[in-house]
Amino acid sequence: DGKIEWPTQGNVSVVARKLSFSNFGDFLEQPLPEIFVEQMNASADWTNGPVTFAVAGSTRFHSSDGTAFSAELRGNGDEKGVTLDLAKVGTADQTILSGKGFLPLTVTPGRSNLVQILPDEQIDFHAETLPNTAFWKELETRIQTGFLDPKVSIQISGTPDAPTGKVTASIREIILKPEQSVGPVPNLKNLKADFDLERDRIVLNRLEVFVEGQPVRVSGKLPLPKNLQTNWKSIFDWRKADVQLNVVEAQIAPFTRLFPSVVSPVGTFNLDLAIAKGNMQGELRVDG
Repeated sequence: DGKIEWPTQGNVSVVARKLSFSNFGDFLEQPLPEIFVEQMNASADWTNGPVTFAVAGSTRFHSSDGTAFSAELRGNGDEKGVTLDLAKVGTADQTILSGKGFLPLTVTPGRSNLVQILPDEQIDFHAETLPNTAFWKELETRIQTGFLDPKVSIQISGTPDAPTGKVTASIREIILKPEQSVGPVPNLKNLKADFDLERDRIVLNRLEVFVEGQPVRVSGKLPLPKNLQTNWKSIFDWRKADVQLNVVEAQIAPFTRLFPSVVSPVGTFNLDLAIAKGNMQGELRVDG
């Protein structure tokens, strides 16, 4: 329902219930994804300026391998920006990713750029993953790596011209399952990571993982280019990174399982390794 005089003004509302995209297949040359709209309420209104809108809806859909997913969205926007009350994606009965917050952008019909960013306004966005057992089991079969109780939290703040972010992550256990037998694989447990996203660099405050029960700690800084490109190698140029890796008083005995013919099951070792702009130096000390 609505009236539009593009692009100067419009008033539109949409209500849908139990709608399948497959119903429109006869009108299209290419089939649409199998998406089922459980419910949707949307409205938009504008007059010579940004759109004031509200949307609330939920859908179900299937991936190419038949896995069932669901999504839910609730939010609104006006000339001040867009508020996301809830953006959620999950499997049939469990959430995988959930986010909410405020984004300083507007939608203005008739502009060369339909979406306008408000450079001086504050961003306030938070997203987190939840330990969805079915999803992570499915991912495990695809990448030959299992993750027990993975949790990731992302907080973005600042302004569009100077954004900042905080990312924390934890995984109770990482289970490596190589396709081909390569001998014993290391036990990786209790991974914890904490890093900051800044406009010109990534700061790794802490990365800790227990390898064969022994703690390995990493910290560092990675500069980012002024113009982010699609080539990941140009963004993450490790030759410009400063990284420190430390292992303190680690027991040697647990590693004999991995290197039985090389490592003696006696003593401890300490490792200090630094990588600065492509140059590596460090010290390894073994005490028997």
